Amino acid sequence: MPFLTTALRWCNRNILLPITACFILGISAGHSHPFPAYAASIALVLLFLAALIFSPRRQQAALFLSLPLFFLAGYLHLLQQLMLPKTGGQLAALLVEQSQVTLVGRLASMVEESTTQTEQGEAIISRFELEAEEVLLGHRWQSVRGRVRLTMQSRAEGLRPGMSLMILAKLGPAGSFKTPGSFDYQAIWPPKVST
Repeated sequence: MPFLTTALRWCNRNILLPITACFILGISAGHSHPFPAYAASIALVLLFLAALIFSPRRQQAALFLSLPLFFLAGYLHLLQQLMLPKTGGQLAALLVEQSQVTLVGRLASMVEESTTQTEQGEAIISRFELEAEEVLLGHRWQSVRGRVRLTMQSRAEGLRPGMSLMILAKLGPAGSFKTPGSFDYQAIWPPKVST
C-alpha cells in the first residue's frame, strides 16, 4: 500500500493535473462511446453514494469523487455540444441559393467598420454577425438558428451587441474564393451563411 499512499499524496499536491486528465478522458469517451445523459447522471449518483458509504477517510473520498465527477463533466459537456436545439432548423439548410429575406435576431458581435475604394471614391462598409431567430422566407415566418455575417454599405450607428434587430438582407450559401488552391470555405462552414 505504500504506492497508493504516495499516489494519493501526489494527487493532493497536484490536483489540477488528474482533474484535467479526467475531464479530457470524459470528452474522449463521449466522442467514442456516447450513451444517454441520464445514464451518466445515474452512474455519478451511485458512485457518490458508494464512496460515502465505503470510505472511512473523507478527504480521500473527496479526491476520488472529484476525478469521476470531472470525467462525467467532460462527458456531459461533449453531449451538450453535440445535441441540437429542439426549436427551428438550420438557416443554411433553408438557403440553397441567394434570396432576399427578412431576418429577426440578436446582434452577436461588435460592428467592424472599414473603408473601400469605389467609383465614387471611398465608401464605409460595416460588418457584423447576427444570431438569427426567425426568417421571413417566401410568405411565411420560420423559426431558425444560425449565425449570419452581414455587410452593410454604410456606417452602422448605434448598434450594440445583444440588440434585437429586424433586417432585410440578401442571403446565400457561404462561397469560396475562385483562385485554385485557396481556402475552401464551403467545406469548412457548411452551416454558415454569408451575404
